[in-house]
Formats: sequence, structure tokens, C-alpha cells
Amino acid sequence: MLAIRQNKNEATAKDWAELQQELSAHQTELNHTKILVYTDGGTLTAPQRKELMAVLGDSHALVATVSDSMKVRFAGSTISLFQKNYKQFTTSERRLAYAHLELSGAEQSQVEALLKELESVVYPKGQGSK
Repeated sequence: MLAIRQNKNEATAKDWAELQQELSAHQTELNHTKILVYTDGGTLTAPQRKELMAVLGDSHALVATVSDSMKVRFAGSTISLFQKNYKQFTTSERRLAYAHLELSGAEQSQVEALLKELESVVYPKGQGSK
């Protein structure tokens, strides 16, 4: 399981490099990996999405993106063209995202706690997504 918490900004080059390295290191496991992306509007840039296609190759991880942002929805539609297990959800559909990822109740609780922890990293001054 990989959980990603993004603020309203596009992924920085450093953030993308770290994610790219993580995905590449686990290339052989990606068909069995569950990825949750929770974003307030930040997304990968067009060149980063193109690189993502190369990193993922023929693997098809279960991926759920949770966001109310139209920009994220558009970017996600391009990702869904090459990732058959990619689905998008609004924040009010978060439980549906967990169902898509086939998370147990215990795993959902763990993810909720992790998202809260990651939010404090993404918004160190407590701005939150409001």
C-alpha cells in the first residue's frame, strides 16, 4: 500500500523524483500494490504523467485518487488511459475509493490515521485543505 497526500500545488521535481524512485524500486510488485492519492488540487505535470507511464510500464496497480479538483480529474483521465485499475473519487466518496482498493476496515482506519499524519507534513502550519 502506498498513500500519497498532496496539497494544492503541482508535484515538485523533488517530490516526483522520490515517487519515481519508490515506484521503480518496487516495479515487480506493482501489480499487487494499492495506491491512494488524496489531493487538494495538486497533480503531476504533463511531463511527469508521461514519465509515469514509462515507470509503470505494463503493471496495473489498484489506484484511487480522491479529490474535488477539476484539474485533478482532467489529469487523472489521461492516467486512466494507460492504467486500467485507476479510478477517481470525490472527497465525499472516500469510502468508495477504499472499496475500490479492497481495503479492510482495519486498513481503512490505518489509512485515515496516515492521511491525518501526512496532512500535518503537507500543511505544517495547519492550513489544511480549507
